[in-house]
Amino acid sequence: MRNGWADLELGIRMLGWRIAIGPLKALVPLARLVRLMHKSPQARDRRSTREARIVSLSDRLCRGRLREGSCLERSLLAYRFLSEAGAAPTLVVAVRQGSDMLEWHAWVTRDRRPVQETDESLRGYLPVLIFGPHGALEWSSSTAESLADVRL
Repeated sequence: MRNGWADLELGIRMLGWRIAIGPLKALVPLARLVRLMHKSPQARDRRSTREARIVSLSDRLCRGRLREGSCLERSLLAYRFLSEAGAAPTLVVAVRQGSDMLEWHAWVTRDRRPVQETDESLRGYLPVLIFGPHGALEWSSSTAESLADVRL
């Protein structure tokens, strides 16, 4: 039953943050929001089963019955809880040319691999901002430096 309670506690905490992310992304600049979402690791050792539950729950909470969530909301949620689990995730914000406008996308990587995306789904996207495992902006394209201060 221990895992059941741990899963319930994780789900409740993730739901609380899921609800908070929508208003926060409209009020807080992106760089500050990512720092807020970072959580120092609580576990001594990484556990792949816990990390898989975090990825699955962030997908379900952002695409489930609550409402269709954005890739940024899903990514921020996964980023927070993977940070806490000691997975040292990064958050990537990228852009690609669509048919008549730019298409923006965000995703999380763990061990240098996207956790909720396929290589095919990321084809054509060029990263413009990369936030490291401690919430700090690690890299930005020269044309995107001011984007970190934008409220979404």
